[in-house]
Amino acid sequence: MSEAVGRDGERSAGDRLSALTEALRSRRRPTDARWRVQVYDPADPADVVALAALLDDAAPGALEVVDTLDAQVRDLLRAQRGGDRPSDVEVAAWLADVAPQGVQRWGRWVLQPWRRRLVRTLPPALHRRLRLDRNRLKITADEQVQLGAARIAVAGLSVGQAIAVCMAQEGVGGTFHLADFDTLDLSNLNRLRADVGDLGLPKLALTGRALAGVDPFLTLVGFAEGVDPANLDAFLCTADGRPVDLLVEECDDLPLKVQLRERARVLGVPVLMATAEGGLLDLERFDLEPARPLLHGLVDGVDLSALRAGDEGARVAFVMAAMGLGVLSPRTAASLLEMGQTVASWPQLASSVALGAAMVTDVARRLALGQSVDSGRATVALDQLLTPPGPQPAARGAPATPAQVETLDPRDAPSPSQLQALGAAAAAARTGSATFVGAAGDALRQALTDVAVLAPSGGNAQPWRLTWRGDTLRIEDDPDRPVPAMDPGRVSVRMAAGSVAELVLLAAPACGLVATLTAPEPWAPRWHVDVRLTPGPGEVSPLLDAARRRFTCRDVVAGQALPTALADAVRAAGAPAGVDLVTERAALRELGRLAGQADRLRFLLPSWRRELAGELRWSADEARATGDGMDVATLGLDAAGQAGLPLMLHGPALDTLAELRLGSALTTPALDAFTDSAAALVLRPPTAEGCPLFAAGRALVRTWLALTNAGWSLHPWGSALFVSHLSPDVRGTLPRWAQDEVARIAAAVSDVPALATQPPAMMLARVVRGALAPDAPRSLRRRHRATPVADLRAPPR
Repeated sequence: MSEAVGRDGERSAGDRLSALTEALRSRRRPTDARWRVQVYDPADPADVVALAALLDDAAPGALEVVDTLDAQVRDLLRAQRGGDRPSDVEVAAWLADVAPQGVQRWGRWVLQPWRRRLVRTLPPALHRRLRLDRNRLKITADEQVQLGAARIAVAGLSVGQAIAVCMAQEGVGGTFHLADFDTLDLSNLNRLRADVGDLGLPKLALTGRALAGVDPFLTLVGFAEGVDPANLDAFLCTADGRPVDLLVEECDDLPLKVQLRERARVLGVPVLMATAEGGLLDLERFDLEPARPLLHGLVDGVDLSALRAGDEGARVAFVMAAMGLGVLSPRTAASLLEMGQTVASWPQLASSVALGAAMVTDVARRLALGQSVDSGRATVALDQLLTPPGPQPAARGAPATPAQVETLDPRDAPSPSQLQALGAAAAAARTGSATFVGAAGDALRQALTDVAVLAPSGGNAQPWRLTWRGDTLRIEDDPDRPVPAMDPGRVSVRMAAGSVAELVLLAAPACGLVATLTAPEPWAPRWHVDVRLTPGPGEVSPLLDAARRRFTCRDVVAGQALPTALADAVRAAGAPAGVDLVTERAALRELGRLAGQADRLRFLLPSWRRELAGELRWSADEARATGDGMDVATLGLDAAGQAGLPLMLHGPALDTLAELRLGSALTTPALDAFTDSAAALVLRPPTAEGCPLFAAGRALVRTWLALTNAGWSLHPWGSALFVSHLSPDVRGTLPRWAQDEVARIAAAVSDVPALATQPPAMMLARVVRGALAPDAPRSLRRRHRATPVADLRAPPR
């Protein structure tokens, strides 16, 4: 066969297949969403006429008839006799007694129109008795009758479908109100009882069919549009106006979760909810506790009006408050961090859904029987079943409480005018050659120390120790501060020391002093710098007062542009260090991409993550107790950020992301922040300086204060540079996958023009327009008492 003939054959087959596909598609029937059964009583003449008409109208073979009444009767008699199989004579005698008009007029015929199937079954009471016979004696006959009278409303028919079917199978409930507006998708088949032929079917129809299939005599009331304010009472009350006995709430709509509970509380309806995660079950006994707070009070701090208005922050806050990290498995917590990245929706497993159905049914049964069941929350940890216990952690004592330290709010630091007054008082008290004499001299020392500690440091760790001897302030590495995990070369520590020294140099002239600086050894493992202060001419630097107003602005505001004059002023303030300002949008995005990749590593590597978490202070009291770190209230987070921050630091979730090589969502904050910044500041040390890191820290303070005076701020973001500067020895201690990531980031940094020039960049920061509100929370400082020691060669620990 020639090549041309082969191509013609393929084309012909393709044409036939296309025609066949179109022919098949043309025969598609509209989705049959019927779910209500029709019950015919052969003892009722009208039903007999209707049944005959049904048979006459059906084409031959179009109606499937299932008649197993004989077997049902035998099973019923066997159950009543305690297991003895009845004979044919006994069956006939029993039927003659219960159906004197003949077995043809006895029982029921049930039409399932969506399946075109007609099923013969026992009459309602006997059907229920036989169907639930195997519940004995776990549930008595009287209890089964009591359960059959229960009226139950189920909102949300994904997890709710499994619950409703489980209840019906166990005989819990005789009336069901079912509400859901959604239809079945293929992705729902991981947990819903259905098959591919049901795709596109309303979940209400799917659930109604399943319940009617279990018991065609149940009373089913459907709410195909879901629940809304217009039908809320109809959903929670029966036709006679009485409230239902139980609400099972399994809807995804968070405002509706609140609305349903608020109305259930008014009506005195208990609420049960199973969460397909961690085996979590919630019961709220509004029938016994009409003033009970919603969801056990866990969401009291959430702005419910904002939740109803669709605020994303309120949504995240509600989910995190209602769930809590302790309930989430590591993989589910990891999935939340991957939402919108590699995961499209909340993960659920069929096993978890089945567990939830079992738990709700069990508690609902006890409620319906009037047994004692308290409001509360319970969990069943499936993942711990048959799991060998791991190594037991070493015994620990009570958690350590941070020592209370004296703290300083930057707003309370001495102003330039106060420094001038203190300098004048100290000058008046001088006798001889001493710079600091008596109480006036001590007050001036303390004022200078209070200005010095306003210096910036990574994570507000304040890794310095300040010691006075006479007229000299020593700034040195604090041996009690751990080596930064991301910064084993202590780059940030030496830069922080330079910032401390620069603030003293700026404050000294305002006090009528001259500062003489002795720079540290460039790369000494333990270093110090001395600042000697002697009387001199008085002058107030225009940068000085900005030290009390300087803050880290973390706002992300698009459309800001850095004025040319301000850019020139910032470069001048940083001299002789090199200050580059990146404003081109594509370059900013590239810097954000690199910073985001480094941030991802910082979250995924346990030691780096622990250090990050250790920088945070979760309350004002904790911040005051330590006098350092970053008060979460100062981070400028919206409600979503505040609620999501514990998840961002959740070790098991992040370990899972690391194991699966995921976590792209962790790169997004940096990417967005840099892309929408007015500029990025890249700081390089002066080439002529003997201690470049120290000089870079001095320059950082000056540029930051110049921006502060103009109503702008910095947001340091050094993770990309720290990662790229890691030595080979340090890289070798990391997991193999992290070593590869570090190598990629370092290579990418070297390819970015703004970062690749020499000398190497020591600081990367966002430039953002923003001033701090007078009443905004501030990062506190540990206040050093300026008590002189006798000898600076061996300062006290």
